[in-house]
Amino acid sequence: MPLLPLAAASLPSAGPAFFLILALVFTSGVLTSFQHGMNRRFSTLAGNAIHGGILNFIVGLLATLLLWAILTRAHLPSRAVLTTGGEHAGGGPWWMWLGGVCGAVYVCAAVYALPRIGSAYHVSALVIGQLLAATIIDHFGLMGLDVKPATTGKAIGLLLMVAGVVCMKFA
Repeated sequence: MPLLPLAAASLPSAGPAFFLILALVFTSGVLTSFQHGMNRRFSTLAGNAIHGGILNFIVGLLATLLLWAILTRAHLPSRAVLTTGGEHAGGGPWWMWLGGVCGAVYVCAAVYALPRIGSAYHVSALVIGQLLAATIIDHFGLMGLDVKPATTGKAIGLLLMVAGVVCMKFA
């Protein structure tokens, strides 16, 4: 049995565990801000952004394999589960394989943008893009997630974030 349950039903909706998960996500956001500079340094030392991205993904693969071995006690899903469905794959839709492409676009965009616009603007645009996409994903229940309707409050929050970036640039 894995040390870290992956089923959505096992995730808490409130209580200490919920806030522990929020703290984990917050920490990953903090680390992401540092990651941009680290990836940039990798690219500089490697000679170009693509080589830096490749090195980043090699290190990321090794770290993910280590986490996999620790958290799941090295239980690898079968090929049948990944391609035809099963307990964790849910039928294996074609788009689930695009996560790595999203990661590659993210790393290459960060390496390119960071020296040109700086970390604060880069992270601001990144977070606004993530929140906009997340709001759309929640509103329509994309990728099999539960529908969580977009609200006026969410729209105002996004607009305030855009206004914040404008203030950072022109105020």
